[in-house]
Amino acid sequence: MFNNKKDTSKTSKKIDLIFDIRNSSAGLGVVEITKNERVIIYTNRRYSNPSVVRDVKTFEKQIEKITDDLIEDFIIFKKKNNIRQILNVNCVFSAPWYEADINNLTFKENKKTKLTEKYLDQKIEKGDINDELESVENNLLSVSLNGYETENPFGKTFTSIELSFYKSFIDKENKIKQKIEDKINPNKLNVHTHPFVILSVLRANFHNVNNFSLFDIGGEMTEISIFKNSILKELITLPTGFNSIIRNISKTTNDEQITISKIKMLNLNQINDDELLEKINSNIEAWLETTKKILNSNEIQLPNDFFIAIDKDYKKLIKDILSKKDFYSMILNKNRQPNIRILDSIDQKNLAVYAKNVNRDPLISIIYNFSTIEI
Repeated sequence: MFNNKKDTSKTSKKIDLIFDIRNSSAGLGVVEITKNERVIIYTNRRYSNPSVVRDVKTFEKQIEKITDDLIEDFIIFKKKNNIRQILNVNCVFSAPWYEADINNLTFKENKKTKLTEKYLDQKIEKGDINDELESVENNLLSVSLNGYETENPFGKTFTSIELSFYKSFIDKENKIKQKIEDKINPNKLNVHTHPFVILSVLRANFHNVNNFSLFDIGGEMTEISIFKNSILKELITLPTGFNSIIRNISKTTNDEQITISKIKMLNLNQINDDELLEKINSNIEAWLETTKKILNSNEIQLPNDFFIAIDKDYKKLIKDILSKKDFYSMILNKNRQPNIRILDSIDQKNLAVYAKNVNRDPLISIIYNFSTIEI
């Protein structure tokens, strides 16, 4: 199961852990901390079984089960590799494990005003929190002073200000969080949500891209974030993902495992199957047609820069389909091909440092990169 050799060194390791809790998989990353660097020394990702997910209850049990398995994987790895101290656990949840609110505010002042924490406290109303929910994030995503996005805005003066806030919550009785705390007992457990983490990484690495769409494609759900003029305008969750496509296609083949294998081989150019590709195309078209209706009803136009995050080996298929003219012109209402980037590296710069022979996991890399950003 493990591709890492036992560490025979007498020096115990200090580590951080990453848990990526999605809607069709759970990922684990072990990050060794030394004086000079932080290196990912182990990764593992376990997937739910699409054929047994039929409702919310079976979905939750599947993800809780594979997270339990990952925790056991780590306990075995810990014993074999002389790990004694777990400093931080960074646990990131995708939909449907969280709830989120976007709050975009604009204020105008008659005279030059300095931006301070006190100013924000006076201007922003504190909303009530549901007793069953736990606050996760309450962060200022972006600030524009006098019409210009401004980094490090505190202490600077303005007459007009536009603010973008992101608030998120998880269930206080979240079983996955409780199991990580109980079984791993880290010095500190940091909980975040996928939109905030990925958007923070994009904004830190793509300073010149202020208008973009993020498609975070899971197995059971898809999260779409739309950023315009550096402001998070929309956060849309679709109750379908790539597993939905697999299940629909499997109805005509009566064999889900063969369908999954063929789709993976098709993605890797190992087979040619025009009939299967057409079925995938039509299912993705129907999938995004729902997005189109939501966008049209809210009079939202998608920016031309697209970022895609996905935890399965289907990224080439999705990128190829989105790049076809008949697809992006009809479904996305685009006159020209969108600029599509798959989030596993940023302009050829790796998002994370891996030890030799450790499997790279794009989403673990994103969370690793996020942990290096000052929020």
